[in-house]
Amino acid sequence: MGMFFYDISDDGLIKIANTTDVDNVCHGWEGIICDGEQVQEIRFHHFVHGDFNICALPPSVMILHISNCKQKFELSTRSLPRNLIGIYLNSNDVYGRIDLTTLPIRLKDALFRENALTGPIDFTRLPKSLRNIDLSKNNI
Repeated sequence: MGMFFYDISDDGLIKIANTTDVDNVCHGWEGIICDGEQVQEIRFHHFVHGDFNICALPPSVMILHISNCKQKFELSTRSLPRNLIGIYLNSNDVYGRIDLTTLPIRLKDALFRENALTGPIDFTRLPKSLRNIDLSKNNI
């Protein structure tokens, strides 16, 4: 998880973990939910201490919820964990052309509302499990 938190300030790390050691996030970290030693969920709201590197998420992550955190990074759906069933990146500054054809195949919810994502968008090869997608208030 060290790479995921790479651009988070020391102040931010101390706020969520009371430490800057990112090797043991399954014990006492706010916003991180684990099953044993496997990170299952990441949830941050109104956390403005740098950008998370979602390209460095462990494959065990099933829920990624980062909203209102002023995140500014280019979204690559190809690099999302294949086990992901929910991604909620609303109200950030996430940018780039969103490729819906490379979303994880088990994904059920994909909320990207209020970002800086661009199109065009191909809706022809969405995951069969997808039940909710929100791309409103982007540059599409």
